Amino acid sequence: MRAGRLLGAHRLLPDTVHTSLQRRAIHSADLALAACDRDWIAVHRSWRLSGRHYGALQGKDKAQALAEFGEQQVQLWRRSYAVRPPPAAGAAEQRDRGTGRGQ
Repeated sequence: MRAGRLLGAHRLLPDTVHTSLQRRAIHSADLALAACDRDWIAVHRSWRLSGRHYGALQGKDKAQALAEFGEQQVQLWRRSYAVRPPPAAGAAEQRDRGTGRGQ
């Protein structure tokens, strides 16, 4: 809420907001917008804004990833911030499965 009050006090009022599908991000955006009296503006949510995304590995358990890519490659991805997993095939592959989010 402090962030929203500061935005209002400094007249830095957004006309749109972008957030991930994570509950804490949605809730934080809602609180900040309410505090600066901008809770009526458009809020756009996307899985692409998630803090940590696993690309083509998203939604697979460790055994599936090992079977598809091999132990050495999976370990490299899991232990490194510099080496990224393969990119996602598309939005349909990245939706939070079973929750209905991102649809």
